[in-house]
Amino acid sequence: MFSNAAIFWYFVSIGLPIGKKGELTVPIQFKQKKYFFHFLKGLVETDGSIKGHMVQLKQKSKKLLIQITKLLKKYSVNYNPPKVNYTNGKPFYYIRFDTIVP
Repeated sequence: MFSNAAIFWYFVSIGLPIGKKGELTVPIQFKQKKYFFHFLKGLVETDGSIKGHMVQLKQKSKKLLIQITKLLKKYSVNYNPPKVNYTNGKPFYYIRFDTIVP
């Protein structure tokens, strides 16, 4: 949720959908290494946790996590493939990967 209209419309202009999100994908602009890790850090701040040298990222969208693992592999970061965990009967997917300092 954004309270600043300029920031909100910026994210809409780069392709992030308005309203409830279903199957998200990594926006093309963030697939480049110089932006990907910033994108990933933002996701971890909102939907992840860090314990020791391991990061866990939890999402409803398995497709998003699969794309993230492909990029982690491309950039030589150790990761585990997406796994499912049910919360209140609803599937949530998660991945774990090594902490990174690009």
